[in-house]
Amino acid sequence: MINSIQSAGNFFHNKNKFVKKIKDIIHLELENYRINFNKSNDGIIKNWPKNYELSGWLVKMKKGGKIKPHIHDHGWLSGSIYINVPPKLNINSGNIVVCLNDQQNEIPDNNIDKNKKIINVVTGSFCLFPASLYHYTIPFKSDEDRIVLAFDVFQNDGNGK
Repeated sequence: MINSIQSAGNFFHNKNKFVKKIKDIIHLELENYRINFNKSNDGIIKNWPKNYELSGWLVKMKKGGKIKPHIHDHGWLSGSIYINVPPKLNINSGNIVVCLNDQQNEIPDNNIDKNKKIINVVTGSFCLFPASLYHYTIPFKSDEDRIVLAFDVFQNDGNGK
């Protein structure tokens, strides 16, 4: 991460009533995601875990902040809730890119590279994608902080794993 900080621990272990409300909203959106794609033959839907847990963290980025391409290899799905996205001084400033490999272009052109998709995010956006997809952020130039609640959904086999 560049010009960014990340919270420690699991955000969802906080017993605050607001955290519980956020967790409830995420569970509802996960069920909507599963239902929306329930006719898919993709393994991510066909093998949907019976039991799952959430692990979350906050990421605060300053001007020029970015995260390099990465995957969450222990997750089933990854997601993010955009608490604050600064005004976009360029069309893709602060957006997230999902892709099939760890090759990063500063500002990819979706019309040229079919292996990358820019997801336009604004304050309040909720994004879900398979944790096995590489993803990264496009730097932004605003003086406002970009604040995101990121999370992973991971299978829980009942043994705390």
